[in-house]
Amino acid sequence: MHALSTSFLMVVLGEMGDKTQLLAMAFVGRFRAWQVMTGVVLATLLNHALAVAVGTYMAGFIPMSAVSIVAGMSFLLFGLWTLAGDTLGDEAQRRNKFGPLLTVAIAFFLAEMGDKTQLATVALAAEFRDPIPVLTGTTLGMVVADGLGVWVGDFVNRKLSPQLMKYLSAAIFVAFGFITLYRAMASSTLSYLVLAGLAMATAGATYWLVRKPQREADAGKHEAA
Repeated sequence: MHALSTSFLMVVLGEMGDKTQLLAMAFVGRFRAWQVMTGVVLATLLNHALAVAVGTYMAGFIPMSAVSIVAGMSFLLFGLWTLAGDTLGDEAQRRNKFGPLLTVAIAFFLAEMGDKTQLATVALAAEFRDPIPVLTGTTLGMVVADGLGVWVGDFVNRKLSPQLMKYLSAAIFVAFGFITLYRAMASSTLSYLVLAGLAMATAGATYWLVRKPQREADAGKHEAA
């Protein structure tokens, strides 16, 4: 019980205001709350199990910087995808109901790779040498912290207009994308040039996606005329 309670408290406190909690809020703008929470649970179980079992082993072969770069690029794509909106109809989305689960799970798994929560899980497992309570405690801690993010995101989603919520969610994804990439890339002129290029490309894509509904409306007026 000591290992479980300690692991639980450390993760809950450590995740308050962390990127995964804010990402949970952002994903509620795209998917249902239960889909986000299920994805969080799946990602956390796998990530924390790997942290205890093979996290250290993998670190010797796969640099955490490479994983972080993949995560950062994924967040940028999620942001642009959010602005683009859905193109599938309701029936098609129901048939593709496992898509959101995998999307959320993959995003949270990548976000937690090399994060302080994963490192804390490794340290707790080494200290207590009792992996099951540590895995249970850290997983419950993540569920509680990110569940709070989902609840807040769902509440805000109900209060704000869908358009404003879409922009807010996209902004969170893009911000974390650039923060993750900045931390992962070495401090050099080339890195700054790459980030500047990505920023310009993201800004251009954002402008194009935001203006897309107006362009389609204008095209419809011309056809009607």
